[in-house]
Amino acid sequence: MIRVLTVVFAAILVIHVILSVAGANPANGITVFFRDLASNLTLGIGDLFLPASESLRIILNFGLAAVVWIVIGIVVSKLLNALAP
Repeated sequence: MIRVLTVVFAAILVIHVILSVAGANPANGITVFFRDLASNLTLGIGDLFLPASESLRIILNFGLAAVVWIVIGIVVSKLLNALAP
C-alpha cells in the first residue's frame, strides 16, 4: 500500500511537469488541479533549484520530488517487510 501511494504521488508530480513543460493552459481546470496537488507534494524542495528557465526549474524541482517519493516508497516498504513477522 505504501508503494502504491508513493507511486501515485510521483505520478501527480510527473503529470504536472508534463503539463507545464508542454505549455498547457495554466488557467485550465485540469492544469490547476495537478499544479495544486503537486505543490503540496514537493516535500519542501519545490524551490531548491532556481535556473533562469521556468521549464528547467519545474523539471528539476518537481522531478526530484517525484524521485524522492519513489525512494521513500521503496525504503519504507522494505523496512515494513523487514519488521513483519
